[in-house]
Amino acid sequence: MAREDASLGDDSSSSGFSSDEDMADVSDLPSTASFTPSVHVEVLDEDEETPPKSTSTIPQTVPEASTALPNVLQCCQDVVNPILQTLKPLDVQYEQFTTAIGHVTWHWPSSETITDAVELENALQAYHSLRAELYKTFQRAFPLTEDMYMQWISDAEARGDAVVELQQIFELSHEDYWSVPLTLQYLRFLKDNGDEQELERVMNNAQMTVGVHFARGHEIWALCRELTAEKFDEIDDAELQKERAIRELYCKQMQLPLDQNDLVMSEFRAWDAYNTRDADASGKFEEAARQQSKIFAPLMKKLRGFESRINAVPCTEETATPEQAWMQYLNFVKHRVAPLMPSDKDSTSEKGKQLVVCLYERAMSVMCLSPTLWANYLDYLEPEQDNAITFTEKDSKKLAKY
Repeated sequence: MAREDASLGDDSSSSGFSSDEDMADVSDLPSTASFTPSVHVEVLDEDEETPPKSTSTIPQTVPEASTALPNVLQCCQDVVNPILQTLKPLDVQYEQFTTAIGHVTWHWPSSETITDAVELENALQAYHSLRAELYKTFQRAFPLTEDMYMQWISDAEARGDAVVELQQIFELSHEDYWSVPLTLQYLRFLKDNGDEQELERVMNNAQMTVGVHFARGHEIWALCRELTAEKFDEIDDAELQKERAIRELYCKQMQLPLDQNDLVMSEFRAWDAYNTRDADASGKFEEAARQQSKIFAPLMKKLRGFESRINAVPCTEETATPEQAWMQYLNFVKHRVAPLMPSDKDSTSEKGKQLVVCLYERAMSVMCLSPTLWANYLDYLEPEQDNAITFTEKDSKKLAKY
């Protein structure tokens, strides 16, 4: 997702944080009750199991002869073909996509249904290809979930898609939502299949996006250090370059308020004591330690408390709703954490903005139907659109779909 500067001063709804006991007042936030989805519940007998039913309304399709798919059951073809042949994927309902994928997965070939090994392999190949095509069409109309992308990538690999095609799926996933697991998977994929420049580009992008994820950002930085070490281990006489590159990654991570940074700091201390080739590195560990202990350590208890709230299941009237929990967390980060982030002369508080945007992306991935969060996110991104953070066409498409 492209980035553009956004003003931190425009949102002052939570400027009164003064202690661990203080919480943002969100009592006046708009309710999402009007967005309660309509849910159809079908009661089944205890031992009764039925496959997903196909939906009835399918938009205009390509007026061609039926496309028979070898090794695919006719019922699966009947459900899938109208969707894959449609001229307008945006007119297909979300439930139609999920029902079709559920139907195909329900009828997935196995050794219990196909005893011949060659026939089973051919059937599996056909089903992987079919579901991959479903996800490809699905993604043109709706953002996919993290699990959907993982299944799509697995299907594409199973049917033998080219490296560049798999890279495109990974890139699409990042455009929809920021995902730590998918980013970790992508980095490992590029290490095994991509070129060095592409891996470097994706690593840098990962550090600026999911690398600021409070709860899981440390996983990104750990893998970046691992991949960087492997890169220089393959180069002769590159020990000094390796040391400088890894030290830089440690120092960059220590400029962020991340969970687990206390443990990483201990790791950095031990590593720094052992790696002493760089004469210009004096004082870098001490500066990183000061940043963590003096600036971010006092915020850790509060940040961990917010993480607990957004992951909690509301069970009482006194418990904040998920929307309220996210708004409280966002307001705290915008007004109490982001202003503390280091900034360069040419990039005033850019790290702070990335921290806020990452939290918004996390919120939208689980609260995509919240008009309050969407409006708040847009207000944060739109005031200044002449720099690194922009509300992209993909974001508009994402909002329109929901």
